[in-house]
Amino acid sequence: MYLYNIHNVLSIRSDKSLNTKYIEIPDVFLTDEIKEPNIVVKVCRIKPEHYLSGERVGDKYRWGENWLYLDWGLPSIVGLQAVIKGLDQPMTELIFSPLFWKFGDVSYIIGATISIHLLRYDITPVHAACISFEGKNILITGLSNMGKTSTVLNLLSISPEAQLYGDDTVLFGNDRVYSFPRAVGISPKTDIGSIGLSGWQKLTKKVQDNLLRLPVFSAILGNRSSINVKQKMIDSCRPEICYFLREGSPDIQELDKSTAVKLLYDTTQTLIHFRTNAHHSICTYSYMKKDLDLFELEKKRRLIISNLLDNVECYEIFSNKKGGFAEIIRKHISKS
Repeated sequence: MYLYNIHNVLSIRSDKSLNTKYIEIPDVFLTDEIKEPNIVVKVCRIKPEHYLSGERVGDKYRWGENWLYLDWGLPSIVGLQAVIKGLDQPMTELIFSPLFWKFGDVSYIIGATISIHLLRYDITPVHAACISFEGKNILITGLSNMGKTSTVLNLLSISPEAQLYGDDTVLFGNDRVYSFPRAVGISPKTDIGSIGLSGWQKLTKKVQDNLLRLPVFSAILGNRSSINVKQKMIDSCRPEICYFLREGSPDIQELDKSTAVKLLYDTTQTLIHFRTNAHHSICTYSYMKKDLDLFELEKKRRLIISNLLDNVECYEIFSNKKGGFAEIIRKHISKS
């Protein structure tokens, strides 16, 4: 049994570890006891006959008053099944057959459920890094593969006092950024600055980098490896500056708030597994449960982002050279 307490906001009880691909709930959130979990994840054999009374929805689903049964393929032979119960309630139960847990879209269902529950507490996952650097709490965001991780690792190299709250995902809410610490994901193109690696890490990275340059291995391994760096594990901060990364001639331009909100919301939508509509089963549940409105929840996500950026200076920075973003940030902060 795995028990998670995420910043005393969301609690999860799961039969399996959720420190898995895409979800990657950090083990630092593991706890010994929770009273009433918001989300329960079960992995067990599912008996189709228990759900035959439900209304047929398309060719994969059956719907009860507060549950959705997913039957993926030939259940008697394959056994790819899942059940979502109470997605609109304070406690949601997710049940997966063992084969569905292994081969199904588990991370998307769990991620969307987590996002829906967090939004009820005015908190949302955001696709951004957060780091305390030279006395300033800064957000670094942009589309995937624009250089967020390289920038973070370079800033950590520059300042030994810098603290990382999250490299790829943080939680926004209540005018604060909450840490979501995971191993820092790196690809062969990542500039790790002068971050110190052990001999074994250097060897492992070199082998992984060479493999990840090959298309076949890149597809299998997801074009990423990871390293562990010093992070503020369970903490939150009030951000002061947000930088949006763009390729181009070195420059920095201030952004108005409405543009910054749009850009950050759009980049957050690339966190596919944390979108409320991340999986067709979640959308189907919302379709049948008419008072669960995913559109309204996405509007709420944007409002949370807007409220947090009220007191944050936002800039778009441009660079086309290795380590360029970190250098621009360093110079900008030293002047402020």
